[in-house]
Amino acid sequence: QLWRRAGASTYTPRFEVRAVRYRPDGEPNVSVTSDDRKVAVATLIRAAGLAKHKANLLEQYVVYERASAKGLGPEVMFADAHELLNGIERMQEERRRSKRKLKIDPEWDEMAAWLRAAYSGAEPGDADGHGERGEHAVAPA
Repeated sequence: QLWRRAGASTYTPRFEVRAVRYRPDGEPNVSVTSDDRKVAVATLIRAAGLAKHKANLLEQYVVYERASAKGLGPEVMFADAHELLNGIERMQEERRRSKRKLKIDPEWDEMAAWLRAAYSGAEPGDADGHGERGEHAVAPA
């Protein structure tokens, strides 16, 4: 009766992803789901120039979903793009208001601008929203 000792297996969803540009003149290096609703957080953070472990700062502001994706690995943290934008904005606001003089990385504001532009129909990487929609633009959810 060995089968009774077997533990329950965990389910990890598998997302189909595609790469989009973070900067207009750069390589497509930010992974988004094929439905354009979720972003692989580590790829966005690396594209902005921050260390991958900085994603830990967002954990209290954004709900992450673990999933596997071809080319990214078995356990990738994804977040809904709109929730990610709101979480970054809340985190930055709290850090600015903090009396402890917490470090404000400008890359977070750059990521928020990219998300705002990408999910408002502008070309990702064009933070002011005046670019034309290109083949790598992220469609609004």
